[in-house]
Amino acid sequence: MQSIQSIAESHGLTLHMIQHTSQGTGWRDTARRCVQAQLPPDVTVHRGVLGNPVLSDGGSVSMSYTRVVSGVLLGAGGRLIGLDIEQLDRKIRAVQRYCSEDELAWLDAYSNRQQGAMILWSFKEALVKALGTGLRLPSAAVAVAVAPQPNGVFVATFPMFPCLQGHAVMDNNLRCVMAIVLDQSV
Repeated sequence: MQSIQSIAESHGLTLHMIQHTSQGTGWRDTARRCVQAQLPPDVTVHRGVLGNPVLSDGGSVSMSYTRVVSGVLLGAGGRLIGLDIEQLDRKIRAVQRYCSEDELAWLDAYSNRQQGAMILWSFKEALVKALGTGLRLPSAAVAVAVAPQPNGVFVATFPMFPCLQGHAVMDNNLRCVMAIVLDQSV
């Protein structure tokens, strides 16, 4: 099975993953400090106009935090990149609200509904992170078509954003789905 790390590298991106040893209430602050530690000393992370992370050197960045693992995806300035990590045991009520009929049909046909829901949600989250919009877009704008590959990778296309492509893998050791979305035009 191909790893999300090797997928990122094959597209000229750098992915740093940090496992957490504690699951206390301070995991988000710990994750942020770990992410900052992965950046060059003279580069800082700021909030953009819409709340998305922005690097002080103009590079592209996307971050994701969970209870057990955090990640930071780095790319050259101007690249559209998004990273999302979701725990497989997480319940997301919004999946029904943000999924199209085609996506719900794919979900119904997928062998494990919870895993399928996390794959769809991870792609949607990584997409809105790449766009820098968050879930402010209408659900039709974040539509995704998912195609499982023989190597265990899920590849996604986005009808409203044909220049973007997504890749996701399930990590059974960490019990999570990891998805990246990136521009194909670079």
